[in-house]
Amino acid sequence: MKRIFTIMLAMVFVCGFAQRRESSGWYVEGYNEAQARSYIDNNYYLDKIEGIWQSSDGFKYAIEKDVENGQRVQNRFRIIILESSSNGWRPTEVKGFIDYGSINSVYSMKYYIKYEDGTGLSSENIFLSVDNALMMSFQRLNGGQVTLYKLYPKALEVQSTDQSQSRIDVEQWSGSCVAISKRLVATNYHIVENAQNLVVCGVNGDKNTDYDAEVVLTDRFNDLAILKISDSKFIGFNIKYGIRNAVAEVGSNVFVLGYPLTTTMGEDIKLTTGVISSKTGFQGDVSQYQISAPIQPGNSGGPLFDNQGNLIGIVSAKHRGAENVGYAIKISYLKNLLDSSNESISLQSTNTISSQSLPQKVKSISPCVLIIKANTKSVNSGGGVRKNDGITIQQEADKDVVVKAQALYESSGRKFQNGDYAGAYEDACKSIELYPTPTSHYMKGYLALFNNNEPDIAIGSIEYCLEHNYNVDACHDILAKCYYAKKDYDKSIVYINKLITKDRKNISALAFRAHCKHLQKDDDAALRDYSEAIKYDGIVDYDYADIYNNLAFYTMQKGDLVKAKEYIEKSFKHNHLYGNAWDTYGELNYKIGKYTECVECMNKSITIGKLLQSAHWMDNSYLYRGLAKKQLGDLVGAYKDMERAVELGDEIAPEELKKIDASTLDFSNDNSYSIITKQPKVKKSVPATEIRGVELTDEYTAIYFSYTNTKYDEGGWYSIDSNAYIRDKATGKKYVLVAAENCGINPRKTSIEKGETKNFTLYFAPISKNAAQIDFIESDKSEWKFYGIKIRQE
Repeated sequence: MKRIFTIMLAMVFVCGFAQRRESSGWYVEGYNEAQARSYIDNNYYLDKIEGIWQSSDGFKYAIEKDVENGQRVQNRFRIIILESSSNGWRPTEVKGFIDYGSINSVYSMKYYIKYEDGTGLSSENIFLSVDNALMMSFQRLNGGQVTLYKLYPKALEVQSTDQSQSRIDVEQWSGSCVAISKRLVATNYHIVENAQNLVVCGVNGDKNTDYDAEVVLTDRFNDLAILKISDSKFIGFNIKYGIRNAVAEVGSNVFVLGYPLTTTMGEDIKLTTGVISSKTGFQGDVSQYQISAPIQPGNSGGPLFDNQGNLIGIVSAKHRGAENVGYAIKISYLKNLLDSSNESISLQSTNTISSQSLPQKVKSISPCVLIIKANTKSVNSGGGVRKNDGITIQQEADKDVVVKAQALYESSGRKFQNGDYAGAYEDACKSIELYPTPTSHYMKGYLALFNNNEPDIAIGSIEYCLEHNYNVDACHDILAKCYYAKKDYDKSIVYINKLITKDRKNISALAFRAHCKHLQKDDDAALRDYSEAIKYDGIVDYDYADIYNNLAFYTMQKGDLVKAKEYIEKSFKHNHLYGNAWDTYGELNYKIGKYTECVECMNKSITIGKLLQSAHWMDNSYLYRGLAKKQLGDLVGAYKDMERAVELGDEIAPEELKKIDASTLDFSNDNSYSIITKQPKVKKSVPATEIRGVELTDEYTAIYFSYTNTKYDEGGWYSIDSNAYIRDKATGKKYVLVAAENCGINPRKTSIEKGETKNFTLYFAPISKNAAQIDFIESDKSEWKFYGIKIRQE
C-alpha cells in the first residue's frame, strides 16, 4: 500500500567557506537569507550578536559563528552580506570577523573595505558596541558612525535588570499596542512571540499599574497579534477614535503614537508626524504603508492615525538603512485576522474626535495607547523574576548550582551544533538534575523524540516547558509529533489545531493534520486541509511539491483523473526531482491506459528511490511498472517487478504475481539491458572535470564524472543545475536530470578540499540502447557542456 507522507527533521548544518586569500576576500558559496534563518531557528545557544542585521550604510548582514575544520567556533563570528547597496560588494561575501573583547557588550571587529579600483581589500581593527538586543554600532577609523538594527530573530527592545548575588540577568522587552475594542488591543506578532508572560500599562496614563494580558489571535505572516486584557480589575477602554478599513491615499497626513526606546527616552507617550509615502511597504509589500513619520524601536505595535483621528495601521518598525522611513500594516489585514476568530468581534467605527486639534486628539487617544511588556513581573503578582529562557530564580536559590546547570546547558547547545546529539542529550539531562529550566527541558525533549525515538520521555519534558509558558508553538509542534509517534492521532491533531489556530498560514501544520486524517481513514478531511494549504502557494514560502502530489493522489483515488493530472503537473513545477510525484504520475498513467508512459514515470521514481535507500513509495512503483509491462506484453519484466514489490511489502502484489505463471516464462528473453562505456571519447570537455563512464540501462542513463579541485586553497564547491539534461544525437530528444549521487543539486553544494578528486553520478531517463552518441549540458546558460560523448568504446 502506498504511503504518501514523510515527516522530515532538519537538523543543524554547518556552512563552510569557499575561501580565498585575505587580500581578495572571503565568501560563503550560495549563502542566502533562508540559510541564515535556518541557522538561527535551529540553534538553541546563540550569542546576542548573532542574527540578521540592517546597517545604516546600506548593508544587510547575517552574523553567525565562524567555521573551522567543519565545526562552529565558539568565540569568533563572521559577517556575511545578504544584501548590499554599495558598489563592489556582493551577497555571500564576508564583510568582517568579530571576536569577544574583555569588556561585556564590546567586541573586537576586523572590518574590510574594498579599494576603489576593486583590486583588493584593506581592513580596519575597530570596536563593536552592543547597545541592546536591538541595536549595536561601531565607528570607522575615518570617523563615520555605523548603526546596525536587528531584523531577525526578533527586533525587540531589551531591558536588563540589575544583577545581584542571588539573581541572574533578566532579559525583557517592550513595545506599543493600541485598543481596538473594550478589552482587546492590537500589536505586532514579534512583540509577543515566545513571551512567557505579558502585561500592559499606561491605561488612562497610569504607568504604575500593570494589567495581565493574554494572546488570543496571531498572524505571523503579517506580523499582527490581538491580546485580551484578562486582568479582573480592568474595567475596559473608552475608545473615541474610529477604526478605518479603507486604504489611505499617498500624501495623506498621518501621526504615530507609541513608546519608543523607553530605557533611554522614558515612558511618556511620544508623537511623530508625517505622510503616507506609498501604499506599499518594503519591496512592494501590499499589506503595508510606507510612512515618513519617524519611528524607533519600541514604536512597534503602536497605532498609525490619519489626520481625522482614525486608526488606519499598526506600526511595524523595520529599519532598512533609510532615514525617516517606516512601515505600518494596514487595518484591513487586522480586520481579516479578527474575522478568522470563532467569536464575533466588531471594531469601533464612530469617531468623536475628528474636529479636534492635533493636541486634543492626542489627549483623547493616549489613554488607549499602551506599553506592552514581555517577561516582566507584574507589580500586582508575586513570584520570582523570570529570565527570557523561562528560569525562575528564587531568593534561596544556590547561585553556584544555577551557574553549573547553565554551563551544562550551554555545553549541550554546543554539542548539538556540532552534531554530537548523544552528548547534547546527556548534558541537558545533567543540567536538569542540578537545576531544571524550560530551556534544558526543551533540549532534552527535542532530542528524546528526534534522536532517541522516546516520545514518552519527550512528552514529560515538553509539558514542563508548557507549564512555564516557554516556546509554546514549538512545544505544540513537538507534542503533535510525539503523539503521532505513539499512533495517537486524535491527540496529535489536538496540538496541530493549536498551531493552526495561532497561524492559519502554517502550511506544515496543515499538511501534517491532513496526513493524520488520512491515517484515521478520513481522506475527505485530508483533502480539505491540502486544498486549504495550496491557497497560499506563492504567498507563503514552502515546498508545495509534496502537497500537490498528495492532492493528486487523493483526487485520483476519487476517480477524477483529469484534476489529478493538473495537480501532479503543479507538483513537478515546484520540484521535478521528487520521486513520490513520479510514482503518483505513473499510477495515474496506468489508470488512464498509458502503459508506456507509466513505465517511464516509474523508471524515474525507482531511480530516485534507490538513491534515497528509504523511499516509502517504491513498492507501489514496482507494482504498477509490473502491471504496465504486463499490459505491454513484457511478462518477464512484469514478473520480476512483481517479485520486487512483494519483497518491499506491497499488499496487492502477491495476488497479481499469482496471475503470472512463471513456468511459462522464458527468462532468457529478458528485455532489461545494461551497457557500460568506460572513458568515452568526448569532443569537448571542461577543465578539472572528466567523464569516467556512461551506463545505459532500461531504467536510466547514468553519466559518471570526476572533479578535481585545483582552484580553491581552502576547499571548493561543486553542484549541478536541476535543469541539466542530455540529448540523444540521433533523435535530438532531451532527457532532463532525474537524480544526482555525491553531488549537490542547486542550491545545495558539495564541498571538495584542495587537491581532492570527487566522483559523482548523474541520472537521466533511459535513452535507446542503440544510441551511439549523446551531449551533456548542465544548463542552457552554463559553459559546462560535454559534446559528442561516444556510447561504445572503439
